[in-house]
Amino acid sequence: MALAEIVSGEQEAYTIAENEQFLAVLESEPMTLGHTLVMPKQSQGAIFEMENAWLSDFHLFAKQVAIQLKKAIECKKVGLAVVGLIEPHTHIHLIPLNASTDMNFAAPRLNPSIEVMQSVHAAILKQG
Repeated sequence: MALAEIVSGEQEAYTIAENEQFLAVLESEPMTLGHTLVMPKQSQGAIFEMENAWLSDFHLFAKQVAIQLKKAIECKKVGLAVVGLIEPHTHIHLIPLNASTDMNFAAPRLNPSIEVMQSVHAAILKQG
């Protein structure tokens, strides 16, 4: 999933939340159902290179999305990770967790059907 193409609207995505600065979309190949990517609309460099106010706003936006996910997806908690080794556009992974192994970036990803993705998307939006 090319994040810059999602932000520009060139690639379709299941949008969970959006404001002037940030966008949250469902991961197309999730670790668990509800796995969401949160990203700034304008690339801000690596996460710890961001200005403090921007970084704070980024995390507060991610928190709102995580609360929405927790209400919609049956899970013990929502995990947060910043990995960014493949995609140069800084982003946060929000992953519904029921076991510590749910957040294994080396594990095979799920390949949910369009119907499952639409159902998960609708359930999350309902909580927004």
